[in-house]
Amino acid sequence: MSRQAAQRLVALAVSEKLIKFRLDHPLSECIALAESLRDKFGLSLCEVVPTDAGSGDTFNGIGVCAATHLEAYLIARTPTILAFSSGRTLRGMVEQIPSMNQPQHKIV
Repeated sequence: MSRQAAQRLVALAVSEKLIKFRLDHPLSECIALAESLRDKFGLSLCEVVPTDAGSGDTFNGIGVCAATHLEAYLIARTPTILAFSSGRTLRGMVEQIPSMNQPQHKIV
């Protein structure tokens, strides 16, 4: 089950007052901030990820999150053209993508 589907099911269960839960974790702040940004700017997708202060790599969380979204495009059969800039965030994302042969796509 995808994370989005799970979120929708949980949201439905909460709205129907079938379940209650409370998350006391820095991740809850990220989720609240993402929802606020989505609402404020009318975004269809917005994720805020925490950084691991102990790792020294502030881009790892972004790379993992971005790789999850990129992989969804790459495994699709429909040909897609993807364009990227450069930098540490892009490198972090690419390092998280498994090797795959998808010749129908173009990456620029």
